[in-house]
Amino acid sequence: MKIKCSLDIGAWFDIISVYNVKINSCPKEASEKNKVNFQNLEKEISECIGAAKFKEIIDSDFYKELYQTNLDIFKLVDKVKEEPGIAKDMDALNYKRYIVKSGLQENFFGSKMSEIKIGY
Repeated sequence: MKIKCSLDIGAWFDIISVYNVKINSCPKEASEKNKVNFQNLEKEISECIGAAKFKEIIDSDFYKELYQTNLDIFKLVDKVKEEPGIAKDMDALNYKRYIVKSGLQENFFGSKMSEIKIGY
């Protein structure tokens, strides 16, 4: 079941970057499912902000950094399964992801995210 919900633009691009990481990192079947998810979300976002703005964001350094941060998080999650002592690194990357998606939203839309991080 899918519902329409209000999320900050930075959060939507965080989600789409996670799909992109999974497309490039998962086995073929899972990669294909994530490609469909990416395309569906791309269509929805483009309908809201326009295809040109979507492409501008996807091609931006903000998005590239968000993608890389999510890729690093996925790699750390795999390590945590074997070495539970690296949880602090995971926390730091998760916070970095928040900073990057906040910057993306402020840069392209001039608004702050409603998501609040506690303890930083």
